[in-house]
Amino acid sequence: MRKILKRASYSGNTRASQARDGGSIPLARSVRFRSSHIIDGMGFAGFAVLLLFLAGCAAPTAYIPATATYDAPENRGVYHTIERGQTLWGISKLYGADLDELLALNRITDVSRISAGQKIFIPGLKSSKKMPAYTEARGDDGAFTWPVNGKVLLTFGSRHYDMVNKGVDIIVEPGEDVRSSRAGTVSFIDEDFEGYGETIIVDHGDGFSTVYAYNSKILAKVGDNIAKRQVIAKAGSSGRADAPLLHFEIRKRHKPENPFYYLP
Repeated sequence: MRKILKRASYSGNTRASQARDGGSIPLARSVRFRSSHIIDGMGFAGFAVLLLFLAGCAAPTAYIPATATYDAPENRGVYHTIERGQTLWGISKLYGADLDELLALNRITDVSRISAGQKIFIPGLKSSKKMPAYTEARGDDGAFTWPVNGKVLLTFGSRHYDMVNKGVDIIVEPGEDVRSSRAGTVSFIDEDFEGYGETIIVDHGDGFSTVYAYNSKILAKVGDNIAKRQVIAKAGSSGRADAPLLHFEIRKRHKPENPFYYLP
């Protein structure tokens, strides 16, 4: 686990060419006459009428056959309107969609700017779905919750202490309760982990785990079964933290993920 944490710590051109090759309208190319002979035979007025008639018979340059068929695939997708408390991860689970695919398809690069009222495109569906309203205590539904209440000081991917942040650093009050983001089992504890101070990791059993570091005191032990929102530590400024902070990570198969994808 030490090694894992170290590793954890992104058709106009066609017509023009046809014209250069001799024209795209066969009728215009096939008419061969000498204007002086026609004018002599029918007079200028008659000749003008003939020109108008020929122009009307010429095939239009943007002609589309009546029998043409077009590829208009069905089930292109739907839009989901984000509501308060919803997460991109929760939305992906609701529709059975891949989170990374949704991020790429919707060109989401800064998830911290996502807010209620915005729309997310979900491919391959005919109708949108309704997600249960968010409440802080709606039970253990598998959703992640914030481990503490506080302002995020350092976001995922930012640089600090000459390192790339693999989670978020949240400003806390000394001794504040640190709560488990989801239910799970304590899989790792170190009271003086390298740079992170008092650190605890909870394994959630489905490939996800959460990391809580810079604590002042750990209140659980390895092997404990932890409920969602259960107090597991007291916040502090251990390790390299130079102020009371909680370093929080969400990992998927040991790979750090942006917590903003998962937190309401």
